[in-house]
This record gives sequence, structure tokens and C-alpha cells, in this order.
Amino acid sequence: MTPSGTDTEVVVVGGGAMGSSAAWHLARRGREVTLLERFDPGHAHGASHGASRNFNLAYSEPTHVAMLLESQLAWRELEAETGASLLAQVGLVDHGDDAGHEEVRDALGAVGIPSESVPAEAARRRWPGIRFETRALYLPTAGRLHADAAVRAFQQAAAARGAVVRHRTPVRASASNAAIACTSRPTPARSWRATWS
Repeated sequence: MTPSGTDTEVVVVGGGAMGSSAAWHLARRGREVTLLERFDPGHAHGASHGASRNFNLAYSEPTHVAMLLESQLAWRELEAETGASLLAQVGLVDHGDDAGHEEVRDALGAVGIPSESVPAEAARRRWPGIRFETRALYLPTAGRLHADAAVRAFQQAAAARGAVVRHRTPVRASASNAAIACTSRPTPARSWRATWS
């Protein structure tokens, strides 16, 4: 590497929810991580901003159900590590024609996730602001995630475990030898090279 370059085990490009989560998980596993984000902290240029995202449990595929269980634990671990309140399990109602509710209920029930099948008339009484034509599926442990707070928490937790988090660092090029060239503002151009494959 040149004097303006840095070696690190892993370079994560993009500091939204996915990239920041990857940086946290890698740092938890003892990897040397550099997270590069093009924009300022808290920007609104991608899909990871705003106050809420659904934490939807309406899946019947075993792989997705296993990921639901794992992600629920990971959200609680991140909250404990950072003191942030991220996942509000306020429940979710799923409805519509041919929604596959029975398969979802069976899959969730097999791993202990509660769900309730609610007839349309009962659903209209229970949730009067929604028009129900068909049976509804109520998932009491589903809810919403605070997207902005989650990105901040991921980056905070990653940095606390030794990750380098750099904002205002757009990636300009990458090469097959795992080198990444960036332009950092206000500092001059730098490059990073990932050493772990």
C-alpha cells in the first residue's frame, strides 16, 4: 500500500442497514473492519432512513422462519449492547386473498411464534380502520424497527468493537486484488486493501 493507503481485513462498502449490520457482525467475530459510507451520518439517500420498517413474521419457508428467530435475538443483542430501543413488537395484521395464512401459522407454530387467525367480521370490529374482506392473520410479536436508530446503533456497536467507520467517503473504484480507492472529504484521496478473503 502507498502512504495514503490502509490495509484492513474487511472493507464494507455502504453504511446503510445491511452494510452497518455486516460491519457489526464481523467486528463481533474479531475481524478488522473498515466501513465506508458515501454520505453524512443520518442521510436520507437510501432505503435505511426514516422512523420505521416492518418486522414482518408472515413467512412459511423454513429458512425464512429460522432467520426470523435469529434476527429477533440479534436485534435484542444490539439493543442491549447500545442501549438503543430499536424493535417495537406491536403486532402486525396480514390479510388478503390467498395469503397462505395456514402455512404461515403452521410454520410459525412449529417454532413457538404465536399467531392468530381472525375471521373477517371479528377483524373489522377489532381494527375498524382497515377494510377486511377475508380472514386475517394477527402476528402479536411482529412489529416495527426504527431504521435510523438501527443504523446508528450498528455503527456505534461496530466502532465499539474496533471497526473503523468513515462517512463522506465515496468509493470511486475497486480492483480484483481487493483494493478500493476512495475520495474522502475533507481529507485527500485514500485507498484501502482488504486482506481477508
